[in-house]
Amino acid sequence: MTYLIESPGMDPKKMSVKDLIITVMTTDWPLAQRKLFNLLKKRYGLGVSYQAVHKALQELVKKNIVAKNDKEYSLNLDWVKELQEFTGKLEESYITKTPLAERKWKENMQTFVFDNLFNMDKFLIAQFTELLTDEERIDLPCYSHWEFSWWPLFFSRQEYRGLAALKNPSRIYISIRDSSDVAKLCANMYTKLGVKIKVGMDLENNFDYIILGDSVIQMYWPEQLKKDVKKVFKGVKDLAQLDMHALVQIFERKEKINVVVLKNLQIARVFSKKVHAMF
Repeated sequence: MTYLIESPGMDPKKMSVKDLIITVMTTDWPLAQRKLFNLLKKRYGLGVSYQAVHKALQELVKKNIVAKNDKEYSLNLDWVKELQEFTGKLEESYITKTPLAERKWKENMQTFVFDNLFNMDKFLIAQFTELLTDEERIDLPCYSHWEFSWWPLFFSRQEYRGLAALKNPSRIYISIRDSSDVAKLCANMYTKLGVKIKVGMDLENNFDYIILGDSVIQMYWPEQLKKDVKKVFKGVKDLAQLDMHALVQIFERKEKINVVVLKNLQIARVFSKKVHAMF
């Protein structure tokens, strides 16, 4: 069940009693039930009974959206934090133009479907940074394995500075399957930042992944995309020889790319050991 909060352009007459209760509590709280009922009538001309408001209010309490303290009610702070987290991700999806319309939810797993490599990378860079800047896990090692290394080719100044400012970069272990000179050039940048990285490492997986603690991010992208990127990287001895136009075309090409984000300590340990064994 979703709820609406009154915002510019919205018609309160089309909002449910529960929506209006939540809207009132964004500005006035804590509220006794009678005071809430009176505010709903005064502001929105609510035409339902006191009993109807009572029923809606109790349902919101049951769903942990509203909290009751003695005889007064206010929004549940935990729900407010969840709402804040959701709107933050929504804002990020619009800023990065990352399509999340096909986002699928399970208990401890989220599946994202992206329409090209560029959008997938924007999402992954944000996720990677979020994991590594989590204060509660600031000392945990981070392991990842990739088909290719290309992020340094596309880093914005802000993204590069964010990576350079990471605390304890030596806890980051990266293995790259590709052994091209492009991979080696990108690896050199990571090494200068204090990150541990090795290229030409085949871990016999058909997907890329990032691991930190019990957090696991897995990336599955079409084999043809891998072949096309490999073709662009082949024979390149320095970045001046790299056909960036061809690479950008591949990155913007419409493809279906799946990213799975989950929490599973057992899976995380298995994948982490594979990468750690390379160092």
